[in-house]
Amino acid sequence: MIALCRAKCWIIQLREDESETSIPISQRGVVGHIIVYPQRPSAIAQSLPPSLEDIITPVCVIFVGAKPPTEEWLRRKASPLIVRKEKVLKALEWLKSHNHLYRDIPIDRPLLDALPDETILPFHIQHIIPSSGIDATTSDYVPGSSEHLIIPHNDTY
Repeated sequence: MIALCRAKCWIIQLREDESETSIPISQRGVVGHIIVYPQRPSAIAQSLPPSLEDIITPVCVIFVGAKPPTEEWLRRKASPLIVRKEKVLKALEWLKSHNHLYRDIPIDRPLLDALPDETILPFHIQHIIPSSGIDATTSDYVPGSSEHLIIPHNDTY
């Protein structure tokens, strides 16, 4: 909501918690991928935040679970989808004061005023039933493991 450039696509995968005692290295929450193409910010951001349609259009939310998520589940577990208008406003005001690229970008206060204090925007959420194929796509991540990394040796650091 505060970016000068617009995302082409942002994919968020949410997973239903199967138990409170899940393995600590498993990916229980969010996996996100985003593509932002370089653009001239002055030609893109006429005001911030952008319209709600511009915010939600590039977002794809995929929920993997036995049944679709409830509004309550999203509020408790899907914090990247939650918008807090006070935080958005403070971030934009700070950027206008400290970043020359934001200095002349007006803040769309009527858009912010129309939002509840804390909300989940009306994202489309695609529901997928868990399967071994879905699990295989995210099961190979182990925090702190560097065995699979190939780091070239370079003496000119």
